Amino acid sequence: MLRKTIVMMFIQYLKQSENQAMDVYFEKLKKYDERKVCEQINKLCDSSKFIPAIADIINPFLKVELSVEDEAELKWEEFRQNACRRYPPNMQPWIKKIQLKIGQQKCEEIYTEDLVWLKKEYLEHFRILKEVEGESFNDPLPQISAKTMEFLKNV
Repeated sequence: MLRKTIVMMFIQYLKQSENQAMDVYFEKLKKYDERKVCEQINKLCDSSKFIPAIADIINPFLKVELSVEDEAELKWEEFRQNACRRYPPNMQPWIKKIQLKIGQQKCEEIYTEDLVWLKKEYLEHFRILKEVEGESFNDPLPQISAKTMEFLKNV
């Protein structure tokens, strides 16, 4: 099945079969789950006008599950660059949620010497948010009307 999928891919893109190149693809791809590799090849062929590279085909199979702590560390810089700016260009929903937990004004007016404190707070809130929300971690915040916001400020 895998060899047939590879042959079909080469014929689709190159209008011919090139045995040496197909053999390289087959050798590199045969150690992965055949069904998943064929699905990935078909998916890539449907969405691209160029023949998929071996790296594009196997990339989804190389992803490693990170612990929450490791993921938080990797996303720290993105958080710092967005949450510590008054008007960030592209703030992800999870960043806004953590920023609101810590305090928007605290994040925006942070001084360099306070970054250690901010990172400690961020790591704690990231872990909690990830545990509580799971898959909905990056869902947008619900929109609150200006009238409701005014009411909440006065409470």
